[in-house]
Amino acid sequence: MTNTAATVPTIDLTRSEDEIRRALDDAYSTVGFAYLVNHGVPAEVVEGVFAASRRFHALPQEDKDTIAIGPTHRGYIGMATSVIVTSSVDEVKQPNMSESLIFGRPQEADDPDVLAGLPLAGVNPWPQNAPEIREPVLAYQAAMEALCRRLTHLIAGALGAEPTSLDPAFEKPTTYLRLLHYPPLPADTPDDVWGSSPHTDYGFITVLAQDTVGGLQVRLPDGTWIDAPSVPNSFVMNSGDILRLLSNGRWLSTPHRVRNSTVVDRYSVPFFYDPHVSVDVAPLPSCGEPVMAGVNYGDHVMHKFRSNYSQHQDAPMTGVSDASTRP
Repeated sequence: MTNTAATVPTIDLTRSEDEIRRALDDAYSTVGFAYLVNHGVPAEVVEGVFAASRRFHALPQEDKDTIAIGPTHRGYIGMATSVIVTSSVDEVKQPNMSESLIFGRPQEADDPDVLAGLPLAGVNPWPQNAPEIREPVLAYQAAMEALCRRLTHLIAGALGAEPTSLDPAFEKPTTYLRLLHYPPLPADTPDDVWGSSPHTDYGFITVLAQDTVGGLQVRLPDGTWIDAPSVPNSFVMNSGDILRLLSNGRWLSTPHRVRNSTVVDRYSVPFFYDPHVSVDVAPLPSCGEPVMAGVNYGDHVMHKFRSNYSQHQDAPMTGVSDASTRP
């Protein structure tokens, strides 16, 4: 059932830190999603990454396939090749009707994590026939990492911890920038076919830029779904499974889904900001006696990737659970 009266709350990042922290706690303990306005990321940087996305997705299929996603979860994911079987929301059997190009945190071949062979560490692939997308993608990644570092301090404060208490977990964050393309779905598309099936996000926070086409929906705790349409000059931020764990269940990891029911293509750009793969995550002491079990982030995310993406099903089962870094 869809609730047409409820709306996703808005958080103004130019307010005082105390006001922002209260707004974060209210939004993420009740809805799990919020619009971020006055976020400081220049409009031209956002416009640049959307232009890069459209340029890439307009390439011939054979060009896109040359940088198909590999073990480090970087590269092109083709249409209908991911099924979110780990969804806690629904029994998902149909693949997502979307395609995407994924860039991880920029790393070079001599990066210590790459040399050590850590999960998800690697060099980003770039399409040979669209070299012009590199600069706007890197600019957007840098802007979003800076914004997320600020948000991490605000989130820690909102949960009653020292603002810098999560810094060790994010000294070298795991980040993914995903250039998503959702083609229109025909009117006779079965009800269980989605652009993105109902799911929660695996990690800490996701900061989403979306175009004006619409299609994103959010499930409230009472089970009803609400629309999260495009709001000019805003991002949509949601909390994921790792942030729910850090908050000891106080904050939500809210189910959401996407269906492009229009007659035009939809583009969105989510930026996933997560701890380093070596980090063991447990509830923050400021959130009370733990009622949720801790996890190693690397093991957690690799289990999700192996389960939901055909490209990762042969990935080794070993993780980095012997790490000792804790937030």
